[in-house]
Amino acid sequence: PNLPTTTLANNCYASMFQGCSNLASINVSFTAWEPTNATTRWVTGVAASGTFTCPAELPDTRGTSNIPEGWTKVDAA
Repeated sequence: PNLPTTTLANNCYASMFQGCSNLASINVSFTAWEPTNATTRWVTGVAASGTFTCPAELPDTRGTSNIPEGWTKVDAA
């Protein structure tokens, strides 16, 4: 999926991909993980590996509420 928003709002992507075990790529346009609850548990249960494409300035923070563990971060062109 391509998530074009450039800023996050409270709970905007919370639990969005939770349990999507076949999900292996995500493309985002936001540049910060704020507010901290915007992506709460949003990638819990996704594929063990995949590609996370994002702006270079997005911090490479890992876990179920950020970039999935085991995924490759790719800077968007």
